[in-house]
Amino acid sequence: ELEQFTDRYSENRFVISSRPDLNNFVSFSRFLIFKLNVFSHDQALELVDKLEFRPDEPAIKHKFSEALKTDLYRTHHAFTANPLLLTIMLMTFEQYAEVPSKMHIFYREAFSVLASKHDASKGAYQRTLKTGLTSHRLEEYFTEFCFRTYFLEKFELSEDDFFRVFTELKEPKKDSTENVAAGDFLTDLCSNLCVLYYDAGKYHFIHRSFQEYFCALFLSKQKDRMLQSIGEHFENRRTRMFSDKTFEMLYDMIPDKVEEYIFIPYLEDLYRRCDEANGYSTFLEIAYPYIRYEDGETNEWILNTSPSFLLTFIKNLRKYFHPSSYDFPHVESLIVDEYVFAYDDEAHEYVLITKSELDSYYEFEYGIPETVGRAYEFSPSTLWNDPELYQELIDHLEGDECDFKKEYLGLRNYLTELQEKQNPQGSTLLEIL
Repeated sequence: ELEQFTDRYSENRFVISSRPDLNNFVSFSRFLIFKLNVFSHDQALELVDKLEFRPDEPAIKHKFSEALKTDLYRTHHAFTANPLLLTIMLMTFEQYAEVPSKMHIFYREAFSVLASKHDASKGAYQRTLKTGLTSHRLEEYFTEFCFRTYFLEKFELSEDDFFRVFTELKEPKKDSTENVAAGDFLTDLCSNLCVLYYDAGKYHFIHRSFQEYFCALFLSKQKDRMLQSIGEHFENRRTRMFSDKTFEMLYDMIPDKVEEYIFIPYLEDLYRRCDEANGYSTFLEIAYPYIRYEDGETNEWILNTSPSFLLTFIKNLRKYFHPSSYDFPHVESLIVDEYVFAYDDEAHEYVLITKSELDSYYEFEYGIPETVGRAYEFSPSTLWNDPELYQELIDHLEGDECDFKKEYLGLRNYLTELQEKQNPQGSTLLEIL
């Protein structure tokens, strides 16, 4: 029918917008497949302006546009730069009159729109799920699927990968009367819900954050006794993307349980090890195996971060800043880099570089440049073994104004707060709860 139509009006050009089901497009030999670029800020606003959305309540779209103009485009860029997701964001905005600041709430509502509201808005047309599942059961399947792919570090999947993960799912086994095929599940995810798409021989999540959200949702539903193991997994995981929000969303979903079953055991173990050894110095050895600092003019951008995922998360939660890399004393034996201003013949100006970067002939031609800055590095475990050599540095670290010391005392106080929180006081159930 499509070919007959295009033959009848052969002087026209035709554009079809569709879900990204590439397998069904193969037979459209007269058409080329184009991919959409991400929206610019102005294009996102233009789309919202053109959408015919709740003409009976124009204030909804106006308020959404104003939010998009100010900061929404930046804070939710992964969604606002995509026409489908931007439209879904507007639809969720109708319900909340704002975009939820908690990202897990936003993803929950976005999936709800994808699962039902999107197609329900198309008049009498209702897209049935090929699996025959309800949208709620399909969500439970997808939740476990996201958990398994996330922990296998599968962020894109071949068809074989997909079928292999599906066979490991436990959710389908709960449906004694159902016989869901992996292919039907794949079709629902790609063509009906649009949470996966196919590109270059691989299936991808429409955005990584969807996988992270559903993984966090799956973890939040596990038995309390499993949470400590979940925390240990995040702590020991070494391949982690900086932008990964899975644990953050898990905390937002069940903060009290994360505090009780993950934070308390972790902090109790940390301070038990400190108390059994040398207290504060042991804390530094565990939390900051290497500390770097600077003095004078350097190219350094030093952030002393802990290799511990949980410690870093708790620090950020408590709004502890990265410990300062300034105001440390000069210790000659700890210098790892010295900085100088050297003349650059090509740029015809002086540039800041390390002494090790100097050309072998530079000293002969220009003389020895003056040191203008230094970078230092040390392991806390070495300091207290030789206190006479490092006494000035030890005094600095043990000072009340030292960021490391503040962190050590502050986290211990936080542990006490969490422990007291587990023993609410009161004589009646109303007072206790």
